[in-house]
Formats: sequence, structure tokens, C-alpha cells
Amino acid sequence: VHRRVARKYSFQNALGHIDGPAARGLVLAATGEGLRWYVDGAEIAPDRASGRAVWKPPSAGFYDISVVDKDGRKARARVRINSG
Repeated sequence: VHRRVARKYSFQNALGHIDGPAARGLVLAATGEGLRWYVDGAEIAPDRASGRAVWKPPSAGFYDISVVDKDGRKARARVRINSG
């Protein structure tokens, strides 16, 4: 399912599904300027080395991921993380 949200931003699935441990982290990516990423309402700070938003899920479960651009446009998806 492809869902277009907030003009430029889209998530491939309304409910994403990620299998396996994410100990190294997941890179959150979108096209746009001045992007800010949030997981369950908490902002994800860019990685110091790469400048990318890297999220390390604390455990398996469901999470809300959102991205907001410099103009306040927002896209959101709910993902499920499975462990190992």
C-alpha cells in the first residue's frame, strides 16, 4: 500500500513491519528540507558522524514514526519491530 501524505512525504506502508534486531539502528530518511524526526513524540537527534536520523528501537513492539519539514508539513506511519 502506497500512501501519500503531506504533499512531498510518503511512507510505503501505513503499518510497516521490520524483522530482526535493530541494534545498529535504523536510518530514517525522506526527501525535503529541515526535516525533524520523531518516534512516539520524542525527537530523534541526527547522528553526529553522518548527520542522519538514526533510531535504535529499545525493544520489539509498535511505534509511531513521524517526520516534519521546515514548513510544518507532517507525515506519519506506525511500524512494528520484531526482535530476532
